[in-house]
Amino acid sequence: MGAVQKAIDQLNTEWELISSLKRTQFTLRENLPHLRGRLLLEALQGHRFAAGEWERKLVNYDLPFHAGDYALMLVRMEEEFRHYDNNDQTLIEYAVINMAEEIMGEFMEVWGVKEEHGYLVFLLQLKENDTDIGKETILEKLSVQLQSKVKQFLKGSLSIVITEWFPFPKQLYDRFRQASAYFRQIVGDEREFVMRVSDVETPAAQGPLDVLYTPPSFIHLLESGQWDAAEEKIVAVCEELDEKWSESWEHCMEAGFLITASFTNLAHRNRLTLATLMGSDIEWLQSGKAFSTISKLRKWSLSVLGKLKEGTSNEIKDIRSEYVKKIQDFTDKNLHLDVSLRVLADHVNLHPTHLSKIYKIETGEGISDYISRLRMDRACHKLKMTTKKVYEISMEIGYMDPAYFIKVFKRQFGVTPQEYRDHHK
Repeated sequence: MGAVQKAIDQLNTEWELISSLKRTQFTLRENLPHLRGRLLLEALQGHRFAAGEWERKLVNYDLPFHAGDYALMLVRMEEEFRHYDNNDQTLIEYAVINMAEEIMGEFMEVWGVKEEHGYLVFLLQLKENDTDIGKETILEKLSVQLQSKVKQFLKGSLSIVITEWFPFPKQLYDRFRQASAYFRQIVGDEREFVMRVSDVETPAAQGPLDVLYTPPSFIHLLESGQWDAAEEKIVAVCEELDEKWSESWEHCMEAGFLITASFTNLAHRNRLTLATLMGSDIEWLQSGKAFSTISKLRKWSLSVLGKLKEGTSNEIKDIRSEYVKKIQDFTDKNLHLDVSLRVLADHVNLHPTHLSKIYKIETGEGISDYISRLRMDRACHKLKMTTKKVYEISMEIGYMDPAYFIKVFKRQFGVTPQEYRDHHK
């Protein structure tokens, strides 16, 4: 009997591992399109990944891209599509992405996503095809074909901008920024075109700020209470102004307005006024001195940041405490149900990563650690105070598999639930 029980335990352990791996693989497959889109979107927003990190992510996400030349295709869906509501719009965008993958897939690897300004963006790499047609010509012909098919089947028009071929990932962000600027500045009111972005250099005086808009954004750093990172962001922005735009008052003003807007947003979120928090520093803002020079912008921004940190820290702490209370109340009442991080985050309308960080800051322990501890505490109480069977207690505290509950309990206390109950009779 001992040998049989040992074999059963080994099989249960093996099946538990297999089941866990299958669940993980299934979850990965289910979320793979979202993960791929998120990765490309982050790259388009300016996130920098090391070459080795890119290679690892491309393999993990099963993306068939390799070193070589790439091109970007930006697609703008025109007015015929704008009368759809959000759900229908999403379906139309999905259809256009699928059509692009089907039409271009014969000659190119295609990776598409919708970016924050509403463009559909496709990263393209030519497959190893024996063809006499140049890759520029292929791309233009396929773009025209995509327009035609969308017109035929979806009854709407597309405007398309394509870039020159470039090395990936080094030039991805710059090429995307160049192509989106081409849409805004050069194309104007024209519709239903296919245009190639030229390699003409933009005059330096007309270039954009980079650091200011590179994620994480300044407002995000303030909202998440990352004060040191926010200070570093201000310093980096001012260094870029010194290095590239020392003669441009407009760039200094651009940075100042965005920083001020972020300060104001944070104050209002905490039901405070910027004037109350800033004190005498508000006079610099009202008089325009705050943005008159880069050095004044630096000094003023860092001063206000310090006052905001001091003035909002108690408010933020109260907000964090309220989130923790909501999470603990919900978990206490629903321990027998799904209390995963995603469910808890949905309950308080926060991103899971942000919620996890808030909970850790406020309590000193992770959410999963808290849930595990709560389950074990409740299991001990039920074992001592009730006559319920072990499998019943397992279900009541959220373990659907009693064998797994027994394993976790023994790992925690060194004895099985039944041994624990016998000892505390």
